[in-house]
Amino acid sequence: QVMEIARELSGFSLGSADLLRRAMGKKKPEEMEEQRHAFVDGATKRGIEESSAARIFDLIEKFAGYGFNKSHSAAYALLSYQTAWLKNYYPAEFMSAALSADMEHTDKVVILIREAKSMGLNIEPPDINRGELRFSVAEEGSIIYGLGAIKGVGEKALEDVLKERKENGNYQNLLSLCQRIDSQKVNKKTLEALIRSGALDSFGVDRAHLEFQLPQALDAAGQQVSNASSGQNDMFGIPSVDEVVLTVPEGREWPARKRLEMERNSLGFYLTSHPIEHHKSELRAIGAVQIAQTPPHSDKVVMLTGLIQDVRTFQNRKGEMAAFFRLDDGTGYADISISPALFSETRSTLGAKGLVLVRGATGIDDRSGLLALKADGLWTLESFRTERLAELNITLPEALDARNAADELKSLLRHFTPGATNVIVNYKNADGDSLSIRLGEQWRLRPEPELLDSLVNFVGESAIQYGFGKLSKRGQSGNNKAA
Repeated sequence: QVMEIARELSGFSLGSADLLRRAMGKKKPEEMEEQRHAFVDGATKRGIEESSAARIFDLIEKFAGYGFNKSHSAAYALLSYQTAWLKNYYPAEFMSAALSADMEHTDKVVILIREAKSMGLNIEPPDINRGELRFSVAEEGSIIYGLGAIKGVGEKALEDVLKERKENGNYQNLLSLCQRIDSQKVNKKTLEALIRSGALDSFGVDRAHLEFQLPQALDAAGQQVSNASSGQNDMFGIPSVDEVVLTVPEGREWPARKRLEMERNSLGFYLTSHPIEHHKSELRAIGAVQIAQTPPHSDKVVMLTGLIQDVRTFQNRKGEMAAFFRLDDGTGYADISISPALFSETRSTLGAKGLVLVRGATGIDDRSGLLALKADGLWTLESFRTERLAELNITLPEALDARNAADELKSLLRHFTPGATNVIVNYKNADGDSLSIRLGEQWRLRPEPELLDSLVNFVGESAIQYGFGKLSKRGQSGNNKAA
């Protein structure tokens, strides 16, 4: 269109008009100025007033900055209308397709799943017997997580698994899966990723037990192939492979916290639950409050907790680095600002995938309308616990024999000494008297996640109380303890 204007108004040849087009594409002022003179001179020679020619070239120059021809604009408008229509009338199908298009990029998957949930859509976990390579839509309208979006599970391996399922029906258990797949294509690491993501939960066996069964199942499947090729049979009444491999071992299942962390490692984020659900008593002891229950009053200092999302870093006028991010605690969102001073201290924490703690003064974000916080402290939950957990108070269940329970507790604690966290044990003796003992310095602990998981599994979450040191301004630990 611009080339045609130049030819009709200024007498440009096709070659000269193409030079004008190229100058527009390069957006170089000196080249456009040369073209201006040629355009105006040519137009005036053809009887057009110089002022009119200059004004027309101004319009061309403005268009060169950023412009679409009408056919291009119309195509985008039509595409926008079509996608909006699909999202409105076929929301599950639309979001399933969007998730599949970006399933190799975890950060985009997280954003799209958040959007799908805000639309009222249910996201079902991956399932070896219902899921497909990509995200798909179930009959009831929910979205089934794409097996191809599980970390550590290759597309070629899944194609083999899905082809076998289509031809011969659902997998009944772990042994059935191992027997029916090609172990050269679907190896142990792939199966472990499927277990930890929850894709094999439909077998009705806890994930910890599935991991226990896996080596035996793979060996049994390999032996079956070997026997079949050599024509051997079980002639001596030895218990069947199924009975041996599918026996559920004695022992406890993975604690909910560990299940969730394994899920995050496999999927890249938390899908089935928010980690806050498994740290409520600890967070209450710290004094963290829910975002939904925090009014955006000006300059009220609070402690929030949640997952970091949408980190944006920038330089201020002094050239110092600072940041913004959004905090999600499962009840709502808060916009957090990190000053240059705090940014330099906590830069690595901004990349944390697990729970963080943020302390600061509240306000309201003018753009988003969300709760805002000017942070003066930022920690991962693990670092906060390591630095400031002064005391761990453990109550032994009455149903357990006190002596045996004490021995088991000692065996458990011994692996996490020495440390800085004191331990108090509460129990009832044979006469029914309630007793409380503060263990000696040799029993001071390192409060690692594995320890807390084991304690929750042993005595239950309600039987554990946390004592944290109080925080002074700028996050320094005081001498008092918070129960």
